[in-house]
Amino acid sequence: MKKFIKVFLLLAILGLSTQGDKLVAQHFEVGVGGGPSNYFGDLGVNSASGIINNMHMNVTGFVKYHLNPTFNLGLSISHGRISGDDRFSDNEEIRARNLSFRSPVTEIALRMDVNLPGFEPYNFRRPSSPYLFAGIAAFRFNPEAFFEDRWVKLQPLGTEGQGLEAYPDRDFYKLTQIAIPMGAGFKYALSEFLTLGIEIGFRLTFTDYLDDVSTDYVPYSLMLEQRGEVAAGLSDRRWEYLGQEPMDLGGQRGNPDKNDGYVFTVLSLSYHFLDTGLGQSRNRRSSRSGCYSF
Repeated sequence: MKKFIKVFLLLAILGLSTQGDKLVAQHFEVGVGGGPSNYFGDLGVNSASGIINNMHMNVTGFVKYHLNPTFNLGLSISHGRISGDDRFSDNEEIRARNLSFRSPVTEIALRMDVNLPGFEPYNFRRPSSPYLFAGIAAFRFNPEAFFEDRWVKLQPLGTEGQGLEAYPDRDFYKLTQIAIPMGAGFKYALSEFLTLGIEIGFRLTFTDYLDDVSTDYVPYSLMLEQRGEVAAGLSDRRWEYLGQEPMDLGGQRGNPDKNDGYVFTVLSLSYHFLDTGLGQSRNRRSSRSGCYSF
C-alpha cells in the first residue's frame, strides 16, 4: 500500500510538471461497467479454486470530470457480491474449520485518476492511456451463512462473543465502513465521444469482519446458553466437518492482525460530453495535418 501511494504521488507530480502549454479540455464523462468481484480475508481464498469458486459480479456507474489530460476526478456507485468458503482451501486445517459466508457490497467512492502519459480523446492526439487511481469510499456489507436450509445473517448473532458479558472488549461490528480504493487500468478512445476501459481496483478496508471472522472461538456451551442453537452452530462449525456432536473445542478462529478487503475488476464504456464547435474542429484538423487553420 505504501509503495502504491508513493508511486501514485510521484506520477501525479510528473503529470503536473508536464502540463505546460498543452491543450486542456475540461469536460464531463459518464459511464457504466461491470466485471468480476473477489474478496480477500480469512476464509479459504488461498488457492486457485478458492478464487474461482468465490468469484462473483459487480456493476458500476460513474461520472468523471476531466481537469486536464492527466487528472480526472470521479464519483462512482458500485454494487457487487463477495464470498468465501473454507471448502476450497488447500490447507486441511482450514477446511476442517468449515466456515463460509456471502455478502452484498454497495459502495460510493470519490477518486482521482492519473493518466500517463495523458488522455486526449477530443483530438486523437493521445487516444489511449494507462492510469492509476486512488481515493476514498464508503461501503455497506452484510455477511450471511447457509445453515439448516436457509441463509442466516451473521452480524446480529455475535458469533465471536460480541455483546456478551464474558467478552466486554468485543463490540458488534458496523455494517457501514470506510475503504481506500486503489488500482490501475487502461483506456482507449473508440471515438472522440466513446471510451472503452478496463481496470482492477483493490479496496483496503478498516474492518476484519467482511467474513464475520476475526479472532478466537467462543465456547459452544456459552453461545448456546446466551444466544441459542443457531448462533452456537454458526460460531463453531468444526463439528459438521468432523461428523461429531457440537462441543467446546476452543482455539483460533481467524487472524485479527490483517483486515479483509475486496477487489472489483471493471470493463467500462463511457461517453464524453465534449464541445465540438467550429473552433475545436479546426484544432483537430490542425493537429492531424500539422498546420494551422485560420
